[in-house]
Amino acid sequence: MASKIFLSLFLVGWFFLGKAQVDGNLSLETQGKKKYDTTHITSYTHLLALKLYGVNKSNTISLFDDQTGQTINYRPNDKYNIGFGFNYQWIGLDLAFNLLFINDDDEVFGETKRFDIQWNLYGRRTVIDVNYQSYTGYYIANPESYIPNWNANDPVYPLRPDMASANFGVSAFYIFNHKRFSY
Repeated sequence: MASKIFLSLFLVGWFFLGKAQVDGNLSLETQGKKKYDTTHITSYTHLLALKLYGVNKSNTISLFDDQTGQTINYRPNDKYNIGFGFNYQWIGLDLAFNLLFINDDDEVFGETKRFDIQWNLYGRRTVIDVNYQSYTGYYIANPESYIPNWNANDPVYPLRPDMASANFGVSAFYIFNHKRFSY
């Protein structure tokens, strides 16, 4: 748990400490402090953007057995979350919550502990996306493939509360024609 908190604080701190450079040789129109081609780009950063959203993230693991030709599928107990967020100028924040009355199936699929964070930096010339997912607790989604006489009406799937996974990813892009590009 301490490593998750450290990772979150590191990413947030990196975001706030980052600095951008401005090319001093630009001969483009200036709006505020930003320089860009106003014939192609219109800035809406002065507007407050609000959103309401639903999200369902998952992390399925499939293992194929060469000898039997069968695949066993491990899935976390997926949770559908409802969230809201805002963006204003350079900052954005999204918060999502698990609604218990929607996700009341732990007795069937087991409990999955999850931590999922994503950080995005969209600059004029570069785009950086960083994500981290950690899941503990899976169930076998296709028990009929491996358990003889599996009763499909059985309300409880075989559980693997000891199974865990962690994924970390980074992607970065450089925008070559940044003076005429906008998201």
